[in-house]
Amino acid sequence: MRDLCISKAKSVEFLYIHSNLKCSIFQPLQCSHSRARHHAVYSGYISSLDESTPNLRSLLFFKFEQIGSEISLSHVCRSFKLLRVLELEDVKSWGIPRAIGEMIHLKYLGLRHCSIGSLPEEIGWLSNLQTLDILENVKIMRVPDVLWKMKSLRHLYMYLPPFTGKLRIDTLQDLQTLAGINVDSLRGINSANLISLRKLSLTGSIITTSAEIFGSLANLPNLHSLSLTSIDTLFPTLSALSCLRSVFKLHLSGGIRKLPNTHEFPPNLNQLILHQSRLENNPLEILEKLPYLFVLRLKHSSYRGKKLKFSANGFPQLEYLELEFLDSLEELEVEESATPKLRSLQITYCKKLWMLPEEIKSLTTLQELVFEGMPRRFIDRLHGEDRHKVQHVPSIIKVADVLAKIELPKDVRPQMQQLRYKLKLMQCFLKDADAKICRNAAYDAEDLIDTYILKIEAYKRWEFVKRYVFILKALTLKVRIYDTRSTD
Repeated sequence: MRDLCISKAKSVEFLYIHSNLKCSIFQPLQCSHSRARHHAVYSGYISSLDESTPNLRSLLFFKFEQIGSEISLSHVCRSFKLLRVLELEDVKSWGIPRAIGEMIHLKYLGLRHCSIGSLPEEIGWLSNLQTLDILENVKIMRVPDVLWKMKSLRHLYMYLPPFTGKLRIDTLQDLQTLAGINVDSLRGINSANLISLRKLSLTGSIITTSAEIFGSLANLPNLHSLSLTSIDTLFPTLSALSCLRSVFKLHLSGGIRKLPNTHEFPPNLNQLILHQSRLENNPLEILEKLPYLFVLRLKHSSYRGKKLKFSANGFPQLEYLELEFLDSLEELEVEESATPKLRSLQITYCKKLWMLPEEIKSLTTLQELVFEGMPRRFIDRLHGEDRHKVQHVPSIIKVADVLAKIELPKDVRPQMQQLRYKLKLMQCFLKDADAKICRNAAYDAEDLIDTYILKIEAYKRWEFVKRYVFILKALTLKVRIYDTRSTD
């Protein structure tokens, strides 16, 4: 399937994958693929990119950490100013060049795990940028206070330690995702202005500023997903969660002395993830009364007890349940009529759990069981004396068994995700692939217009010439192109 996709992409000059050529990345491209607008470069196999391919719209580097020293980011910024997508994940660099600000067409900039220590202030010039990803850059000590200028920004993924200072982001009315921000950076902003924010991830000391934080969160009118990671020993009281009426997905990471009462959770909550909560008492006594809870994931060390009891008529809407790394868990008890809609149960690395309860056979809605890292005696019972408990379940996946039977590369899952993404792109853009002449004409027109926009922006920035003169030239050019194509 991958070979077929690559072959089709090459034949229509849509996507070019650089592989099996070990040479400098900036040598001239010795093939017709210079018309391809989307290039992907894989680790260890470097083809060539230079001024012969200036019209790239997408440039993506994958698993490039082994050869990152061969890449000049300054050269990339200077040579490919028409880029809309630039993915530099794992490309090692001492910093991002100031020339990044000249790539005004950029809509996506991926800098995850690049070991950068700072960002240049010129990044604020990227007025069309919609996604900025600087996660997993633990060396970043400073982010310039220019994000407020990026009015088109929709998704911001970042890692900020508490001493990076405050950031003005309350001008970003199109911002939908804000992930990895420290709570100190959120203080002092007018959260009510973030009218489009749907997904928020906060990290830091919450115990000292909980009232201010929850007050800001309550002002977010469209917040649907909230993740809170506390660096304190314990979360403060979480009763203020009830004011988050629009939140339906909640992720709490950190110690919790006592769960909030049922009425103190967000009233419309349907997805809950607990991680490192270190709860001593059975959390299900409270959680099973949440009327809309659809997904429950008890992650690593969220519960320290030996037994989880699902009471009769509890969890009326629950369909997905995940138990992961609950080191002390020894027993599951399921009473009659509990979890009447459960469809999927996943149990991962619960090393002391030695059997499934007898009542599991009464869960007629159960469609999937997934087990990973479970003790041998647990798996042996599934094949033997406990077989009757699960024989009604259509899909039973024991991850160790699957991996033992099928030899797959370690990175097969990311590749499959990348392939799925490429297929979607191809489906969207290759519908009229046979109309090659028309497409090339459109490409030429697009290149001319985008190049002139770059010139306009450069002159605007340095105020060399009145901007309206160049706007008029660009419009004139568009008219000429239109007339020429119409005549042909």
